[in-house]
Formats: sequence, C-alpha cells, structure tokens
Amino acid sequence: MLHIYYAKIRENYHIDIEIFPDIIKDYLLRKKNQKALYSSIFSWYCLDLIVKKHYHKNLKDLDFYFTKLGKPMVRLFYFNISHSADFCVVAISNKKIGIDVEKVREIDNIENIVNKLFWCLPLNNKNLLMNFFIGFTQYEALIKYNGKTIGYPKKQLMIRKDVETNLINYNNNLYVLSYKGCEKAKISEIII
Repeated sequence: MLHIYYAKIRENYHIDIEIFPDIIKDYLLRKKNQKALYSSIFSWYCLDLIVKKHYHKNLKDLDFYFTKLGKPMVRLFYFNISHSADFCVVAISNKKIGIDVEKVREIDNIENIVNKLFWCLPLNNKNLLMNFFIGFTQYEALIKYNGKTIGYPKKQLMIRKDVETNLINYNNNLYVLSYKGCEKAKISEIII
C-alpha cells in the first residue's frame, strides 16, 4: 500500500540528528541553506515516525545507500520526501514512488516561465498559475519516480495523466501534491 503523510514544518521543534544513520546525517549536513537544511531534517524526522509506525524500526536500524545519481534508498521499502515553504510530504510503499509538493503562491512573470518550460499550456488560460504548479509537481514526481535528476529543458513540462495530483488545503494555504506510484495513495496528516 502507498502511504503519503503530510505535516507542517515546525520551525522551533528540536530534532536531534543523532536519530539518523551517519550516511543520512552526512547527506543532510551538506545542505548550505539553513532553511532547506531544517526542512530536510524535519522531513526525515517525519520519515522516522512513519517507519516506526509501519515497520516498528528506527531509521538507524535500516541499511541506507545512494544511487549513482545521489538518491537515498533503503532496502526494506521505497520512500520519497518533498517539502515546500512550511510543509512537507513523505511517502512510503512496497513499490517505486515519486512525490513532489509545492505551495501555491503568486509568481512574477508566470507567462514567461510557462512559455519557456511548458509545451502545452496556453498563455490565455485563466487557471495558468494552478496549472503551472500541477505540471511542475507532476514533472518532478515523475523524475523522482524514475530516479533521475531534475532539469528543465525548454518546453518539457506538461499536465500528465499518468501522475496523480491532489490539492491539500492546510492552515489557509493551498498545496499541490503530485505522486507517481503503482497504486492510489492513502493520504493523511502525520501528528507530531
């Protein structure tokens, strides 16, 4: 079963990184941006809670490794993590998974960005901003599903039928969650 959990990233929540295996601590501490570092640590903490719930193990008990392209993996299950602004999502499954989340927000020059990145969104679309976030998250979820690195060649992004998309309204903010997996997901909030 595919489970996707979401949570608000709590800025003042103390997380001891010693709960993570050394290989994951090293991976996290390579992040230069402090906000991105904390968001990643919080997201991995959520993964630890989820693993305890589903597998009755701690992350330190698991054998993590990295693919050639630098994607963290574990042998017991598949997982994927994404965060945007003050929000994170974590997915676990017994099958391959890719997820992405983005907070819907205004973007300056959205028409120019869409014109450069998307090959099938008309610029006169009244839902241009929402379609941008849907296409963007779907593309990143698909890339993560395939274990590839993210890049944005001109006119590559599009709205896809093979990637699921959900809107999450949380604390008066709207988030677009897209995922690629082999089955429908059970999506729920993780209580921290």
